[in-house]
Amino acid sequence: MKVFLSFSGTSKDHKSRKDFHDSVTRICNQASNTRCFDKIIGLTDDNLRNDPVFVKEHLKWCENNSRGFGYWIWKSYVIKKTMDSLSNGDILLYADSGCEIGYSRGKRINQYLDAVKSEQIIASDTGCIEKDWCKRDLLIKMDADAPQITDSNQVQAGIQCIYVTDFTRRFIDTWYELCCTRENIDDSSSHEQNYGTFQEHRHDQSVFSLLWKKARIPRRLSMEGCIYAARNRTGKSRLPSNSLAIMNIL
Repeated sequence: MKVFLSFSGTSKDHKSRKDFHDSVTRICNQASNTRCFDKIIGLTDDNLRNDPVFVKEHLKWCENNSRGFGYWIWKSYVIKKTMDSLSNGDILLYADSGCEIGYSRGKRINQYLDAVKSEQIIASDTGCIEKDWCKRDLLIKMDADAPQITDSNQVQAGIQCIYVTDFTRRFIDTWYELCCTRENIDDSSSHEQNYGTFQEHRHDQSVFSLLWKKARIPRRLSMEGCIYAARNRTGKSRLPSNSLAIMNIL
């Protein structure tokens, strides 16, 4: 089975809450139009408010920390929960709701859905150096405070193609478990001095990137080869009608 998953969520009083929800509908429709997937799953914070486990473990913290609706704790949660419902050999493609998928991307997406069987996980390079976007405490805690990790580019968590195996289940489970320790993903200050070029912590993505490098997962492909990281948090596509002008620059 090939599954597409997206999510968007905010606190109930967020002024753009409807736009965030509409963006999930938009990208799920775009994914459906490619005809690459057997199942499309679009989730919002409404789904999580009806999830007893999430409510018990995370909802209050998400409501009290509006940035990323709980510093993006939901991302590892919804990916893990979806994978728990899948069988080994299935494929899950997750994309943030702000992304865009052009109609012409179907052929390219199918190529990635095939390639992930050997890659196990495909993500994207942020182009940003790890130590600039990861607080030192996390680097030390994850035994990742070494030049080959700190001085290489951070891996993006917002678009992932995952081949469901025992290995990828352990990887995502560990990502979620580490994100459940609040100081690993929040904006609290590092007790250890950050590197001089440090900008800010990138939350769940910082954890994801360090795990990726520790697992020595190859980066031969980039998900932006088939999905555009547009940051479009609305229900209306910003792609040209033929979806080619923007997508072909990737």
